[in-house]
Amino acid sequence: MKEVFEVLMYVFDNHLQSNSLLMAKDPDLIDELFAIGFDPIAVAEALTWLDDLMVLVDLNKATRLEQPASIRLFDDDEMVKLDISARNHLLFLENIGILDSLSRELVIERAMAFNTEYVDMADIKIITLLVLFNQPDKIELLTEMEHLMLTDALDTLH
Repeated sequence: MKEVFEVLMYVFDNHLQSNSLLMAKDPDLIDELFAIGFDPIAVAEALTWLDDLMVLVDLNKATRLEQPASIRLFDDDEMVKLDISARNHLLFLENIGILDSLSRELVIERAMAFNTEYVDMADIKIITLLVLFNQPDKIELLTEMEHLMLTDALDTLH
């Protein structure tokens, strides 16, 4: 799974942030990823994951789940897969306004889609970046999330 995240981060850093039009199944992108040396299975999984995210965002653009007094309960599968630090981080991001309920659900859905036993806080941060980037009305929150990640990294160095 870590290599899938590496592929996603490469695509994010080198293609998505440049605001270039990106098709997840673009043959040139696939060739580029293979040329760099990424495993073909990891490339296929990462690009399918990204393509599925784009479909979900498109399907949910008009949906608003805003219920200020609601509480999100995790089901048993989510409790097993999302460790406590990941769940707490999701709550934190929602409390400070980086995630709304729809974005939170997209992050959870995409985390659950990974073929892995668990997802930790570091994984949730990457998934959150990708979810926010794929929602044009959330681009300013993407900057806040990137700043938060940079601040966390600097705090770790001290």
